[in-house]
Amino acid sequence: MENDLNLELSKEEFSYGFIIEVLTRGLYPDKFHVIREYIQNSFDAICKWRRDPHFDDQGSISIKVTNNSILIFDNGTGMDKQKINQYRYVGYSEKRVGESTGFRGIGKLSGISVAEKLIVTSSAYGVKEKNRLIFDTQGMILEILDLKSRGENIALNELIRNYTDIQTSPEEEEKHYTLVELNNIRPDSRILLDEDALINFIGMNCPVDFDPGFEFGEEITNKIKEMVDDYETVIIKVGERQVYKPYITPCKRPEYYTIWKEESEEEEDSELLCFSWYCKNKEKGQFEDKERSGLLFRSKNFTIGDRFLTREKLWAATPEKSEEEEDSELLCFSWYCKNKEKGQFEETIKNTSEEYEEGKISKELEVQKIISLYNLLDDSKKRINKLPTELDKQKSRRLMQKAQNLIDTFKKIKEKNVESKFYDITAELGFDDSCKKLYDFIIASLQDTLVDKEEICEEVIKKIHSLLREQWK
Repeated sequence: MENDLNLELSKEEFSYGFIIEVLTRGLYPDKFHVIREYIQNSFDAICKWRRDPHFDDQGSISIKVTNNSILIFDNGTGMDKQKINQYRYVGYSEKRVGESTGFRGIGKLSGISVAEKLIVTSSAYGVKEKNRLIFDTQGMILEILDLKSRGENIALNELIRNYTDIQTSPEEEEKHYTLVELNNIRPDSRILLDEDALINFIGMNCPVDFDPGFEFGEEITNKIKEMVDDYETVIIKVGERQVYKPYITPCKRPEYYTIWKEESEEEEDSELLCFSWYCKNKEKGQFEDKERSGLLFRSKNFTIGDRFLTREKLWAATPEKSEEEEDSELLCFSWYCKNKEKGQFEETIKNTSEEYEEGKISKELEVQKIISLYNLLDDSKKRINKLPTELDKQKSRRLMQKAQNLIDTFKKIKEKNVESKFYDITAELGFDDSCKKLYDFIIASLQDTLVDKEEICEEVIKKIHSLLREQWK
């Protein structure tokens, strides 16, 4: 069947079955991120469905908690038999970078980290059948442990074929949907069965509308749509309850802030880098609700990290300033980064210093990075006097200072040999090219998934190294 589908996947690409064990041992320390992965996939399918001019329904996502399982349903594009077969392969993804919310192809299997079975049922529009893909996660783990006890292993794709089953049955031609069932949630993931906790997480992190009770919700939504061309939301229900983006009161009328990539005499000729909104506390002091107040980054209307990330990255030297500024307490401050500029934004404002500290920037790229930072600094200096408010000027000055700090960092440690935080174990264990390719894929996936959880990422990689050393003894 794989030959008929022309799948270019081989045992050499993802060689060892113990990777499944790694996936179930801490790739998702925050269990709610598993739900987010499937919501992202559903959202991408719904957005793709919306782009088809022949259909006018907007699509929705429904989540139900039943007994000890979780069902996630969307009426997006759905998958035919070929796509459902491709679905089971780790690393396989048709998503292009920048077009969807995820692209590594590993998130679709995140359910194996929280459930004993992962069941995916899907039907594509115009196809008179539905296909049901069943992952026997528990069976895979037991075989891996048995083989491991005997010093043996198994090719990953072979393991997946042995413990997955695809069942085909008739379906109405006009149906289009995907249903993910996380069957028999593991004891350490039972928090996912709490509907209130699910609603709270989804409301804070996923692309839902503002609560109708928020008096400024419609105004903010209209402004975001005006400024951000890829801004979309989707109806998400948990049980019978629709999930909304939460708000707190009392707050003042919203204010808005933008960063443009290029300066131009006419604003419409400039390219938007990111857009933000914020509401100050109507009363003196900070908002008491710390969970819902503060700063958030967003891209494709999903959060990037949490409020601690923004405090760390925007006020790296003095994070307490994010809360201590007079009359500047912020509610749901969100940066809506244009996706095609997301990489540049994160590289210059967030990732450059981390990359250098971790030894990820080669000497050949140092000059390029410094030039990029100098350009950012120069651009900020040109723009600062044209900004309309003192708050805008303060934020631009902070950006300038951050760029200068990064330049100083490069100058200070330019000739030092910085060792990577994430030790490359492949040389120690004598990996061949096939094993090294697999190792690089897993590490890249971890860093992509846990981009905002550096310490957790490091701990997970240490666990992987420990498992690898045991396996190669």
